[in-house]
Formats: sequence, C-alpha cells, structure tokens
Amino acid sequence: MRKTLHSLKDTRFFVKRILAKLPTKGTHAEILALSGELGSGKTAFTKLLARELGIIERVISPTFILERDYSIKKNKKQLRFTRLVHIDAYRFDSEKDLKPLRLESKFNDPHNLVVIEWAEKIKKALLKNTRWIKFSFIDENTRRVEFQKLKAKS
Repeated sequence: MRKTLHSLKDTRFFVKRILAKLPTKGTHAEILALSGELGSGKTAFTKLLARELGIIERVISPTFILERDYSIKKNKKQLRFTRLVHIDAYRFDSEKDLKPLRLESKFNDPHNLVVIEWAEKIKKALLKNTRWIKFSFIDENTRRVEFQKLKAKS
C-alpha cells in the first residue's frame, strides 16, 4: 500500500488503516519497522499511533534513551496489545548495540506492539514477519508512505 499524505489528518487515517490490518491474535509481538530520512514523519506517525491506541502520555522519540514503553489500556479496537514499545535505532551501529534492550523478550510477547524508527540499521535482528513502513519527505506538507510486509525467507 502506497499513500501520499498531505496533513496530520491524512496520517491519522493511514494509522487507522495500519491498525486495522494488524492481526487480533498472534504468538509474537507485531513489529512496525519505520525507515526514512530525518524529518520524513516517523515520529509523527508513532505519536498518532499511540493516540489512536488510547495512550495519553506525551510520546517523544527515544533517540537518546533508545526505548520508551507505554501501557495500552483496554481499547475500543479490541486489539491484543497491552504495551507499545517505541525504539529508536538511529544511534546504533549494528545489531550488537541492541543487547541491553533485550529485544528477544519484547518480540516474544504477543501483547507488544513494537515500533522501531531507523529500523534499517538493525534489519538482521528483526523477525521475518516484520511490517515495514517507508517514509519519504516530499515537501514541508507532504510525505509519501509505503507499507509492506516482509516476505518470509525460504
């Protein structure tokens, strides 16, 4: 799915479509891998996603602390998620930098929705069912987003 977004309202609609595509059951966390240049809309997307999940806390990019976790109360969408895990991999040089985050335990919890900004930096550490969203900056008011599920490796 490819969309051109001209406003936060468009982005909110895109977020709702993404949430509607996520399975209501699963054995692992759902991972949304966000990629794109600085200022392309990754953090704005995550803020709107959190709001749509009913999170009222202020959501900011965890660039310097690497991860922020948010509790998801019972939401009207009846999704299985109880926690939003927001990771920023911008400062990582390789998958080795991930060790302190204990990603395996986060990925194994089916109640987690994990959003990773700059995910291309840690691609090898992600699960094969990771869903990728590529953000492109067009101009001050316009972004292009492309949503795809990574194909399973044979």
